[in-house]
Amino acid sequence: MLFARVSKNEDDTYEVLEWPLTEEQLRARFAHTILPKNINAMVLAGTEYVAVPASTVEEDMPQQTKTHKLGPTGLEFVEGTGWVRTYALVEITDLDEASKRVTRKWASIRKHRDDLMAYHDWRVLRNQRETRLGLTVTEDIADIDAEMQKLANVTENYNDPYLIDWDNLV
Repeated sequence: MLFARVSKNEDDTYEVLEWPLTEEQLRARFAHTILPKNINAMVLAGTEYVAVPASTVEEDMPQQTKTHKLGPTGLEFVEGTGWVRTYALVEITDLDEASKRVTRKWASIRKHRDDLMAYHDWRVLRNQRETRLGLTVTEDIADIDAEMQKLANVTENYNDPYLIDWDNLV
């Protein structure tokens, strides 16, 4: 959860005075006030501060890259919805941070790949069982093997982990 300091204008529009604020920064601004563990809109009622939840609409988000990360860059008030974050790609200028991001992304990709391969292993076992029992096989083993090989090669076939398109991979 992020927070913002806003001001309501006479024409019922809002002006964003500070954005984004972390919980730590918000608590520092209320240093002489005891805030509950979970800060929400009700806690902030009557102050200039508002709680801004993370966006849940991923399809409209730009794609992150090695050199750019997705970050909250703006804030708008949507009638009936409340405060909504706007996102954009922000250049990563710290090379150490960029390197760590790529390392974490590759680890995430390997984990996802391993999960998909475990599912494919189950498909292979099903094929073998159906073959042993003389049943009509559900899937051709050659197709399963080809998909598994694509998964096995994913870390070798892509230089940029942010360019992997899982939908077209398997």
